[in-house]
Amino acid sequence: MPNVTINPTRDGRISVSSEPLFLGAQGLASGSFLSVNPSNSSPAFGVSFLAARGGGTNTALYRYFMYFNTSAYTTTITNPEIEVYGYGSYSNDEPVIVKAQNATNGLQAFDGTGARNIEKQDYSRWSTNASERYYSGTTTFSSGWKAMALNDSASVAISESNAFCICILDAPHDYSARQPGVLPTSDLTGFWGGTTGTYQIKLNFTSSTSGWTSGKLLGLDPSTIDKIIGVDRTNISEVMGV
Repeated sequence: MPNVTINPTRDGRISVSSEPLFLGAQGLASGSFLSVNPSNSSPAFGVSFLAARGGGTNTALYRYFMYFNTSAYTTTITNPEIEVYGYGSYSNDEPVIVKAQNATNGLQAFDGTGARNIEKQDYSRWSTNASERYYSGTTTFSSGWKAMALNDSASVAISESNAFCICILDAPHDYSARQPGVLPTSDLTGFWGGTTGTYQIKLNFTSSTSGWTSGKLLGLDPSTIDKIIGVDRTNISEVMGV
């Protein structure tokens, strides 16, 4: 069971709308609209693909970004999950959660440090690398708390980085860069957010005890050793009974 819960120090939604081409909207470097540390957002993520007046199509895309300060957690991390409280509409049940860093140019949302709020250029700062995908699956959102269990890659990212910076977006169309095959398509889901209040987004996880931290092994300090015979130092309390 998770024994740690932290909230984002910064979050926000970036969107584009009224774009005539779906793939054009999906591939933009910057967004058009910004919602910084919103108390709630509906939609928070998703896709709207509609027929345009006079012909053609009209696309809107919504992506939600979160920055968690994880610098205090350096031991083994297990059972990570993102928990959100539903708000507004709940028609998108296929989210994906990925690292908020562009896989091509390496640029990160929030500049990677959390020194600033979300900005429009962060729209394209999310990863398409499979190793940086922390969650994908079908999720039934509703008015209440909903937890999404993250994978082992998320555990490593939390324990080995000073920040856990992520983006949640639509999986089948936005993440996959595939235009919806049906007009109209409106897959949009909202949830509460922000950096204050009762329904802030939660990052829950289990942080192990610090393990072996004092004394020396063959003259080496614990801080210089990562593993002993393949076992992470944070999971070791004794060596040969000592």
